[in-house]
Amino acid sequence: EKLVAGFAHKNLAAALPVHNNTAGVDEPWAVFVGAYLGDGIRWDSEANGHVTFSCADETEINDINALLRDLNIKLVKCTRSHDWRAVMIEDDISDYRDTTGQVVGGFRSAVRNKLVELELDNKYAHNKRVPACVWTWSAISVADLIAGFIATDGSVYKNKDGHVGISFSSCSKEMLIDLKRLLQFKLCVYSSALTLVGKAGSGNRIHDQWQFTITRFDQIKRLYGFIQNRVPGIKKKRIEEYVSNAAYQLRNPDWFYRARRDNGKQEDLGMRHCYDITVAHPDHLFVL
Repeated sequence: EKLVAGFAHKNLAAALPVHNNTAGVDEPWAVFVGAYLGDGIRWDSEANGHVTFSCADETEINDINALLRDLNIKLVKCTRSHDWRAVMIEDDISDYRDTTGQVVGGFRSAVRNKLVELELDNKYAHNKRVPACVWTWSAISVADLIAGFIATDGSVYKNKDGHVGISFSSCSKEMLIDLKRLLQFKLCVYSSALTLVGKAGSGNRIHDQWQFTITRFDQIKRLYGFIQNRVPGIKKKRIEEYVSNAAYQLRNPDWFYRARRDNGKQEDLGMRHCYDITVAHPDHLFVL
């Protein structure tokens, strides 16, 4: 039966996709980029700037270094307690000078050049964004970026009832919106709404703190299928332990995720010129 526009039934919902088969580019820097979105420290783009991480989990550093080895990069300890600097393993200047020895531009460090390419240079935590090119990456490279971010600014927890959750937190609201959309559209993993969890000026916060969480266990298992053994550091074991040992009744046994219409937020936009794509289906589904 067709539903007229504006149908007011409160339980009207769309079943969201569970698979995305689109191809993409494999990106060897993906885990590093995800980790840098979380714990990377702003660096001056002038010649003396350095790419630096703040990290207290040395197992995470070891795992990232294992991934960076083929890229001729490693993280080394700074004098400051938990800072690590990205440096070249071997001083390769082949991409820095041409055959006559003339400087061709850019930086000597491949890490700095990569971050400039991704428009992540000289960024504070609150104005970081997921690079636009990530939308062209393969699903596994997107998952690697998500894994890197979970290792740094993600939280893996189990509450008193044994329910598992994976939360994403940042003072960059726009970056979390990017990550939430990547999870939804590239991996078909759905989460809670984005919420304000800490106001600027409270505690030692300079900026608002935002967060979204994956709580449905079917969605956690789906994400785990992508990031299993790919999260750097101690959270890799924690996710494995929580997912493997979870033994609680699912609150919602549906194999799909519903996107419910929020009747409380309808807004009359007046007459607009719209196009619709009709789906050849007995339910006559359409998308405006």
